[in-house]
Amino acid sequence: MSDLQVDRVRTADDTSSLLAQKTDKSEWWRAALGEYPTGVAIVTSLDDAGAAVGMVVGSFSVVSEHPPMITFMPARTSTTFPHIEAAGSFTVSVLGETHRDLCRAFFQSTEDRFRDEDWIPTGSSGPRLRDAAVWFEAGISAVHPAGDHSIVVGAVRDFGVGDGGSGLPLLFLRGGYGTFASSSGSVTPRDVGLNVREADALRQAVESAAEELRVQCGFATVIRDSVVVLAASRAGESSVPLVGMSFPFAAPLAPVLAAWAPPEQVRLWEEGARHLLGIVDREHLGTTLERVRGRGYALSVGESPGQPFDSVVTDGESRRSDYSRLWHQIDQEMRTLANAGTRAARALQIPIFDPDGHARFELYLGPFPDTLGPDRLAEILRRARQLVDELSADLDGAPPAGYPAVFEAPPSP
Repeated sequence: MSDLQVDRVRTADDTSSLLAQKTDKSEWWRAALGEYPTGVAIVTSLDDAGAAVGMVVGSFSVVSEHPPMITFMPARTSTTFPHIEAAGSFTVSVLGETHRDLCRAFFQSTEDRFRDEDWIPTGSSGPRLRDAAVWFEAGISAVHPAGDHSIVVGAVRDFGVGDGGSGLPLLFLRGGYGTFASSSGSVTPRDVGLNVREADALRQAVESAAEELRVQCGFATVIRDSVVVLAASRAGESSVPLVGMSFPFAAPLAPVLAAWAPPEQVRLWEEGARHLLGIVDREHLGTTLERVRGRGYALSVGESPGQPFDSVVTDGESRRSDYSRLWHQIDQEMRTLANAGTRAARALQIPIFDPDGHARFELYLGPFPDTLGPDRLAEILRRARQLVDELSADLDGAPPAGYPAVFEAPPSP
């Protein structure tokens, strides 16, 4: 694009034209770019003496997923980048809203910017910030000159998310630092109300089944990016999750709502795991969903999450770090007991299908007593399979092709 063309674009608006006449091109360039929000990150490495070096960048970006590659663009005048380039590797720590003072400390090169309690050593790539929103370790694969900056491309060796303690990611906009409100949107009363009306239509059949089976029942569904409990029976002596309780739609919980879901909802479930566990084990999650689809239901095993789960999901002050610890605990227990069969059966989850063959609701049956025997479980499975057809029909839905006609108990080890 010629200079004339640039001027035409730049001066198309009268106000912009007046501003352009009063400033030189560099000032106008910076003013224009100031309207574009950028994330803020610290790039670290080690110098020849093994001491940590670091610089703040607003140009960090992802280049590729396969293979994973990232980039940042230091100024050619940077005195820190030569150390990073000589080391051949670097670490990126994406900053959160609580890191404003740390960001300023790096600009001012204060001596305490690498305090031990704030940073975790990573070896040759430089330290990573303990509570970074997200972090990456990479080796330099290419450095390209680009005007008054360089384009550094790194091959990612490891990455992960922080504990959520730093809040939402920090942004640079119009010469200052800030953040944004989470947009995914909390679950609203209207969201819940629309789903409760549907669940209410199924309540009588569910409560009859609960009395018949002498277990409690509860309804849940996915609303936005949360699982919300919509209804619960009063049968039995112990309690099921409270109506209105919500928790993240994140693997490995609520696999029934992912096993028969549109692809975008499955991705939401998987990415929820990335957010809380720091990684998506797609092979393991794929195996989990195939097992659920093959059986037609999900069987919870082991100890009930109980009080720790309830206290986290019902506490309005719970942070992502609290959810992360809870999800790691649940994920580890589920992996350990994946092949426990009926020996430690705690509860049953079955899908209620909509007209498209997707799991509109998850019906929760349980918790079961410790003395649950194979005959009792077989009775519950028979009735649960009938409920799939009955309740799905009430929604004008039906199980998709290939759905099991009979629920078989999983083999015991």
